[in-house]
Amino acid sequence: VLVMFSLVLLAYVFIHRHKTGAWYSMGILCLVILWSAAQGLEFSVQDLEDKLFFANIQYIPITIIPILYLFLSLSFSRRDYLLKNKHLLYLFLIMPVILNIVLWTDPYHGLIRQAIYLNTEGIVPTIGKEFGIAMLPFAAYNFSLTAITLVILASTWMDKKFHYRDQAKYL
Repeated sequence: VLVMFSLVLLAYVFIHRHKTGAWYSMGILCLVILWSAAQGLEFSVQDLEDKLFFANIQYIPITIIPILYLFLSLSFSRRDYLLKNKHLLYLFLIMPVILNIVLWTDPYHGLIRQAIYLNTEGIVPTIGKEFGIAMLPFAAYNFSLTAITLVILASTWMDKKFHYRDQAKYL
């Protein structure tokens, strides 16, 4: 259902792709589709190794969506001039790339997940784990991006003279 809803929204945004923030919205929606599909596939398989594969795929959108949402919020703020820096996106993508490399190589070092097991207590078997020490900086990075995004949106919403005030409110 979420994939279908996201596809409909993606089609709508694509029709209006010339509008402010549309490309960031389309990127977010594509990543939501990937995340939702990978989550569904993780739930549908029974083998722990297969579940880990689909869980790893989910970390791609989990780490990139906060960046795109930050850029989307910047496009609707008075700070949109920051988006003219072509290197800014690459700078923000360093952490997600590192996390995904460490995540996919985790069976060799255990820096992300430890004590992994198949948890069969619920209706759908899930991955049981303890997060390793390397997960902390990545979580802090994502939460920091989210906090910065919320501050940008709140300050834009409070700016009564700015023409994208309502967009910031809805975001």
